[in-house]
Amino acid sequence: MRNIRRSLQRTGLLSRVAIPGALGLMLGLSAGVSSATNFGSNTASYNTAAHPCDATRSSQCVANGSTHRVSMASLPDTSSMRAAVLRAINTYNGHPDLWVLEWDTTTGADVNNTSGNFGNTSWWAYGACAANANYGGTDPDRWCAPQVITYNMTHPSNWDTANGLDGREAIACHEIGHTLGLRHRAPTPTSCMVSAQNVNRFPSPEHDWDLLTGQYH
Repeated sequence: MRNIRRSLQRTGLLSRVAIPGALGLMLGLSAGVSSATNFGSNTASYNTAAHPCDATRSSQCVANGSTHRVSMASLPDTSSMRAAVLRAINTYNGHPDLWVLEWDTTTGADVNNTSGNFGNTSWWAYGACAANANYGGTDPDRWCAPQVITYNMTHPSNWDTANGLDGREAIACHEIGHTLGLRHRAPTPTSCMVSAQNVNRFPSPEHDWDLLTGQYH
């Protein structure tokens, strides 16, 4: 039954949106029917080719369950990304079918966050499977644990001047969304999953939220 629901969600034939009141107010958007299919492992999306769930920078995975432990143990206490990641964790934890938790250690974590100064690269951040990750499932439901999100502080620090914490939160929302299976969006929706620089700090309720329901309900 779950697989049937998931298939219908992805093709837009079934829409179930359940948004907590506080998040719904923050987003200020009405629920609608999902029509895109940009969800899952090894799945093409806007301006992005399909790629296996693996340890490379182009990795595309889903989570291995509705409990998603997100560790910041490898982020320095002084990192400007910590507050942003916490905000994003709280956003996704508001989904009625997910339990997204701040985890105090890398042991048992589903996602580890790390950062560094990598120069003027083409990327703000990326997620990939850890070198020692466990794998399971088959596409489009292939997962690994832990996944590792790496933030390039050369870019977020430059962004701070104009966008501050909100800009960093948009990056964290985008990357945590990827670890749950959300893929890139076209630049028009109000969503942190759009494939270009933006200050959308939340996933969209009429699409992203709906796809998460289809996967984890």
